[in-house]
Amino acid sequence: MNLTRKVKQFRLRLRQKIARLKGSIRLNDVVIPIDESIISPPILQAICNGTYEGKESKEIGRIIQPGERVLEIGVGLGYVSTIILRNELVSISGINAIFSVNPL
Repeated sequence: MNLTRKVKQFRLRLRQKIARLKGSIRLNDVVIPIDESIISPPILQAICNGTYEGKESKEIGRIIQPGERVLEIGVGLGYVSTIILRNELVSISGINAIFSVNPL
């Protein structure tokens, strides 16, 4: 089987999986809207598999200490930023703002 055919089959399986999600998926209590026009197939696959930003989201409570300021470069979908803002072990006070270089 050639690479082009494998890629087409991968994308078809991914689209079928996405269709079953009905527009969004919940990952670690964060609802991620599924929009194929802005999310690449590898990222969609990681979201569907539950592995998207997995290592980062598990380490947030250990890495970020109360009172620290966080600057996330390359916010992407905002998933890690959302995990940071919702983490009860991290005491974040004041104004919290998340900016994207390429807002949609």
